[in-house]
Amino acid sequence: MLALIIIGSVLGLLLLLLLIPLRLELIYNSDIRLRLEYGWLRFKLFPRADKPKNKRVKQTKAEKKHTEKTPRPNFIKQLIDQQGYIGAFQTLKQYALIALEAVQSIAKHLLVSPFRLRLVMTGPDAADLAIQYGQLCAALYPFLSFLQSRLRFEDHKTDIRVDYLKKEPELYFYVKVRIRPLFVLTAALRAVCKLVIQTIQIKTTAKERNVSL
Repeated sequence: MLALIIIGSVLGLLLLLLLIPLRLELIYNSDIRLRLEYGWLRFKLFPRADKPKNKRVKQTKAEKKHTEKTPRPNFIKQLIDQQGYIGAFQTLKQYALIALEAVQSIAKHLLVSPFRLRLVMTGPDAADLAIQYGQLCAALYPFLSFLQSRLRFEDHKTDIRVDYLKKEPELYFYVKVRIRPLFVLTAALRAVCKLVIQTIQIKTTAKERNVSL
């Protein structure tokens, strides 16, 4: 009974940890800052603090030979040798579809809030600046609409304007993306299982082909 209580407590704790959302924060305001948050924990991803350089230790020829890595066989070349060009393409296509399915599964649970984009355009030629403004809006707003159709946006503001009096352009970008690790783990496990099954099928087909030859 005690063992069941301990196992249940551990599983409950793991489930609780997987339900705490991960938050990725990106800020651009003359420089880029990238930070990952999990609960009360915060990790600065960029810019990273410079690490002190360690003194290089001279290695003997034997040590260098021992530390040298043997080159790994080329995966794509192996596929071509085993299945031919068409078979290799079909296999890589299946891998790509599995990865895309995992990304789409994760994207369904992404929450973008807030989203801030402010751009003040400036330039010496008013006519050319007006043309650039129109071209940028024609490309940017459809792209943002596409993202909003694929992801969940809750708090978003976009401000693109032209200022003929400013000397320097101004760009500010701030976005925070949230997702629960449970959804990432589920999508990753599903993708790994499909990749393993696909790999087993490839090896089985290659063995049968060699036997028939």
